[in-house]
Amino acid sequence: MHGLYIEERPLSGDISLSWDLVHHLYARGRQPRVAVITEKPAIMLAATRKQWFRLTRQVQRQRSSTLRASRIIELSNQLSWMQRLCFTSKDPAAALTADVLFATTETFLKTPPACTTLYATCHVTASQLEILTSNMPENSVAVLYPDAFLA
Repeated sequence: MHGLYIEERPLSGDISLSWDLVHHLYARGRQPRVAVITEKPAIMLAATRKQWFRLTRQVQRQRSSTLRASRIIELSNQLSWMQRLCFTSKDPAAALTADVLFATTETFLKTPPACTTLYATCHVTASQLEILTSNMPENSVAVLYPDAFLA
């Protein structure tokens, strides 16, 4: 699929889908746009934002407990990005300023997302994935959660 990296992330133990998604998003760092395919965009948005705010507070505590100036600056820059990140579940065509966009498979099939990271938290066929990733640049990442299909 046109230079796309596909990663499967099985959920293990008591880790929630939103927790794993947020920590993967944080580890990937500053990405221009992220798309999350889900059956219930509003619910997934709320759960993910809650986890994002928890992670932000964790980074704030980490920054306040360090004494190294270079680490403080690094964490301050990271916090600035984290606090500016915009999450939405509006129609993709209307949500031009969103950094992280949540929508159903059907919505994204009508308007394939132009993003560098795509998270599929519900079942997506190979042909659908081909369409959904058609606007993604080379070396982008599609993250599939096979365990989420069963939940």
